[in-house]
Amino acid sequence: MKSEVRKSMEENISEQLERYRKLAQISTDWFWETDENYTIIYMSDSVERITGFPKETYIGVSRYDLASEETKQTAQWQRHVNSVACHDPIKNFEYKHIGTNGYAVYLRVNAIPLFHTDDRFRGYLGSTTDISELVLARMRVEEVNYDLQVRTAELELAKAVAEAQARTDSLTGLNNRRAFFERSQAINDLARRYGQNYSVIMMDIDYFKNINDTYGHATGDIAIKSVAEIINKHARTSDILGRIGGEEFAIVLPQTLMQSAINMAERLRQAIAGNGIPLGKEILSFTASLGVAQFCSTSKSIDEVMSHADEALYRAKRQGRNRVVTSEI
Repeated sequence: MKSEVRKSMEENISEQLERYRKLAQISTDWFWETDENYTIIYMSDSVERITGFPKETYIGVSRYDLASEETKQTAQWQRHVNSVACHDPIKNFEYKHIGTNGYAVYLRVNAIPLFHTDDRFRGYLGSTTDISELVLARMRVEEVNYDLQVRTAELELAKAVAEAQARTDSLTGLNNRRAFFERSQAINDLARRYGQNYSVIMMDIDYFKNINDTYGHATGDIAIKSVAEIINKHARTSDILGRIGGEEFAIVLPQTLMQSAINMAERLRQAIAGNGIPLGKEILSFTASLGVAQFCSTSKSIDEVMSHADEALYRAKRQGRNRVVTSEI
């Protein structure tokens, strides 16, 4: 009777083992076992469908040799090695494996540690899942996201460049008329709100039409650029500089009283008068007239302060040019 029971139990165990073997054969995962040195002692047939290598190729190979060199350079791999050294369970560890023909296969591993009855470690029993499609899909998403980031950055840069160009005089690099008045209005608002001072210098190249008529518009452009360079050289970083007409320039000097603005204007006048443009064997020299006005309590807008400076500029021209004249207010 006992022999029959034992035989029946053995048959059941055999049937169960056969069932598990067949399940392993048809599974999309592969199953494996290592010894205490992490050397593979069992590998299921399905490994060949995934990597292209027959299972015999893996028998006697260390689990550590399955990962690609790229994987082994990562911090994730080092954490995995440390965890395995502690005989911890392996949960959803992902790595890159090189299959036949050098093709990359991306895998996910789950495994449990095995122990003898006396608690001595005897290896791992685990399963490996092919996640190549998932990883490649992730890579494609990352590539798309990267491309979107690059494109967005390019668009933002193009927008910034376009906005800068819309506010910059293309010949001199100074603020154009629109940008100059926008920035100057902000200085005017602060001055009115907090009782601050500011001054304005208006500047015009003397006899500029004669330069264009005699030497051509290209030379006229060179003259305009040279004046802009002189203004940039002498101005403070807080000053607002602008080309507001053909040969007309304006400067707003925040928190600056009339005398300091006059001194600045005089330095500009002298620098322009002492500047020369080489034209072959000839040196083209020219001068500029400047008008100066200061914001005061009766001033209501930047336009009015600039109007006073402009009136002083025209008096400078009427008085003989190449001079600095101040507003009468």
